[in-house]
Amino acid sequence: MGEVVDMQDKKGRWASGEIQCSACKAEWVGVHPIPLRCPLECPECGRMLGYPKWPYSEGDKARFECELCRGSVWQLIENGTILCVSCGNQCDNPG
Repeated sequence: MGEVVDMQDKKGRWASGEIQCSACKAEWVGVHPIPLRCPLECPECGRMLGYPKWPYSEGDKARFECELCRGSVWQLIENGTILCVSCGNQCDNPG
């Protein structure tokens, strides 16, 4: 597992909140930079598949939730299909 880092030494914007592993579904509280450029390490299974459980938003900016699992991390694949990272649900009409 990663080491604890003093956030006072880091520049930029940071968010904290519930994190969930998209592999084993473990949940924990974590801190991550905004934007999250790579997934976080899961403390249970050790995979780098931890994503924020809830969407991050500033003010009234749009955010989208999966209608099946309420996940908020999406993957855009080559043919333009949008998939929920947590459950694989295909999003036909975001928003």
